Amino acid sequence: RQLMLDAIERVEIHLRGVIAHVMGFHDPLAYMDGQYINPKQKKNWYDKENNVRNSWAEWSARNNSLLSRSKEDCIVWHKSSKKELPFWVIVESWDFGVMSKYYEILNGKYQEQIAKRVGVKDKTCLIGWLQTINTLRNRCAHHTRIWNRSWPQALKQDKQDQYFMELRLGDDALKRNYGMIVVLWYMVRKIGPSSGWLRDVADLIDSKPDIPCCPLTAMGFPNNEGFPRDLFGLVEK
Repeated sequence: RQLMLDAIERVEIHLRGVIAHVMGFHDPLAYMDGQYINPKQKKNWYDKENNVRNSWAEWSARNNSLLSRSKEDCIVWHKSSKKELPFWVIVESWDFGVMSKYYEILNGKYQEQIAKRVGVKDKTCLIGWLQTINTLRNRCAHHTRIWNRSWPQALKQDKQDQYFMELRLGDDALKRNYGMIVVLWYMVRKIGPSSGWLRDVADLIDSKPDIPCCPLTAMGFPNNEGFPRDLFGLVEK
């Protein structure tokens, strides 16, 4: 869980900064303007209980709630100075869920700009990744079991990207932690190319005792022989 949180933290801080830079370039107050949101996300819809929902309105309410409760110095200063809060200030109040949801409801062209900045070719992949990472983050933060949990939706992969082509992930891997490790490393290595995160993960996996009822395949790994270091270019110590 701690290793997962380490990677998620890097992704969250980096992506939060990229979103603030990209959207703040267009308009420092873009987070308040519906013109930057996908029109479909501004329409009312009905949930399973037949309640009327609106994704843009709900996100705005959640964002305003975080801002009203925030004690961040920069936010408090802007409020006390009666100044509008620019994008690069308000993101200091965001949690991962608010950040991922904002990316999800953005107009496609802005999603593409942000995805390109973080090194992801397919914006739809990034939407799904962030949703699942948010679920993982919440489980880690609440100390719940994650090692063999499956995700509600299988992670998408860019089948045109050499990284994913060489790994040849199956559906089981994409619904479990092995797929999550693959996706997090895909993003972390672009943020910090010299990161040793994956080696730390591999060392931890390989230190697991041989317990028949707890195989590595339950995490989505292709077999129970240990972390597949050769697929990731990790040289044995």
